[in-house]
Amino acid sequence: MPLRRLLLLGLLALAWPLPGSWGEGRAQEVQRIAAIVNDDVITVHDLSARIDLTILSSNLADSRDVRQRLAPRVLNALIEERLQMQEARRLTVVVIDSEIQTAIRRIEQANNLPPGRLMVMLQRAGIDQKALIDQLRAGIAWNKVVDKQVRPKVQIGSDEVDEVLNRIKGKAGRQEYLVAEILLAVDSPGQEDEVVQLAQRLIDHLRGGASFSALAQQFSQGVTASVGGDLGWVQKGQLSERLDAALDRLQEGQISPPVRDLGGVHILYLRDKRQVRAAGETEAVLDIRQVVLPFPRNADRATIQSRLAIARQARQTAKSCADMERLAGELNSPPPHLLEGIRLADLPPQIREVVGPLAIGAPSPPIQADDAVLLMMVCARSERDALPGRPDVLRSLERDQIELRARRYLRDLNRAAYIDIRV
Repeated sequence: MPLRRLLLLGLLALAWPLPGSWGEGRAQEVQRIAAIVNDDVITVHDLSARIDLTILSSNLADSRDVRQRLAPRVLNALIEERLQMQEARRLTVVVIDSEIQTAIRRIEQANNLPPGRLMVMLQRAGIDQKALIDQLRAGIAWNKVVDKQVRPKVQIGSDEVDEVLNRIKGKAGRQEYLVAEILLAVDSPGQEDEVVQLAQRLIDHLRGGASFSALAQQFSQGVTASVGGDLGWVQKGQLSERLDAALDRLQEGQISPPVRDLGGVHILYLRDKRQVRAAGETEAVLDIRQVVLPFPRNADRATIQSRLAIARQARQTAKSCADMERLAGELNSPPPHLLEGIRLADLPPQIREVVGPLAIGAPSPPIQADDAVLLMMVCARSERDALPGRPDVLRSLERDQIELRARRYLRDLNRAAYIDIRV
C-alpha cells in the first residue's frame, strides 16, 4: 500500500472546502486545484471523493469536524500517490485492470461481501468509484516499484537470523502477542508533535468504534498497511524494547497510546496473547472448509436468527469437506471457502474454542461472529514446530528493511518534487 508522509505542519487548523458547505459555487469549486505535483493536478473533487471513501471505509462519523481533520492527511496521501505513479511511469511499471479487480475482490473477501458488492456499495453511498480505483492502482504500482528497486538491495546475513532465533529461544515461557499496528512516520524532528496529535485523534476514533483494519489501510505507513496493519504473532525481542513494553501493558482487545520509536509513532492493537513455547514443542496446523452467511453489522435479531437457522439445517447435511464445498456454492457463501495451513492459535479465540476439538470431517455448530454466521469443518490436521523457523525470521527482517528503505525512497521523491498546495 502507499506509504504516506505528513506535510505542512499546522494545516489541521485551516478551513478546507468540504462537501455540503460550498453553497452556490460548488459546481465551480469541485474543479478547483487543490495541489500540483510536478506535472499532475489534484482537484478539490479528488480530495473530497477520497475523504468520502475514508469516512465510509473507516466507519468514522461524517461531520464537518472529522472532514476538516482528515483533509490535510488525505491530501498528503494523494500527493504521495501521484509521486508513486510518476515514479512507476518513469520505470515503465504498469498496472493492468485484472490486478485492480483482484485487489477489489480481496477487499470484498475480507469483509464477507459477494463479488461486485463493494462497487455497488460505493455507488449507493454516492462515492466516486474512481477514488478507490486510483488508490488501489497507486498501491499496486508502488509495490512493484519497491520490488524492482528496493527488494533486490536488501541482504540479510545468517548471523542476523541467528541472533533473532537465539533471542526468541531464550524467551521460552514468556508472552507472545497477536498484534496489529498503525505506523505514522516522523521524517523530521519538527513533525513529531503533529504526528503524535494525529495518532491520538486516530485512537479517539478507534475507541469510538472505528475499524482498526480500515484506519490502518488508510493511514499506516508500514508495509502491513495493505493487510490492515496485521503483524501476526510476535514474540518479545522481535519488536523494539519500547514496543515490547507497550504490549506488556495491554490486555486483549486494547489499543495502546502513541508509542514513539525508530521511524515514527506507533499505535498497537493487541488482539490476543499466549505463552511462548519451548524448542521442540509443536502446534496444530489446520486445513478448514467454511460456509459464511453474512449479515449487516446492525442486523436485527430476526435476521441473525434466520442465518443461524440456515446454518443449523446445512450442518445436518454436511458429512464431508466435499459437502461443505457444495453447501458454500448453494448458499452463495462469499470466499474464501478453503483455509489452508492455518495455525489453530492464529484463529480468533471464539472460533479457536469451537474448531480446536473438532474431529476431521465433523461440522462445527454455527458460530455467530460480528457480521456473519460461520459453519466450519476441519479437513486436515498436522503438527509443526511452535517456534518460528529461519524462513519466518528472515521474512520478518527483510520486511523491516524493505519498509525502511521504501520510506526513504519516497521521502527522496518528495524532496525532489515540485509541490504547490493551493487550498
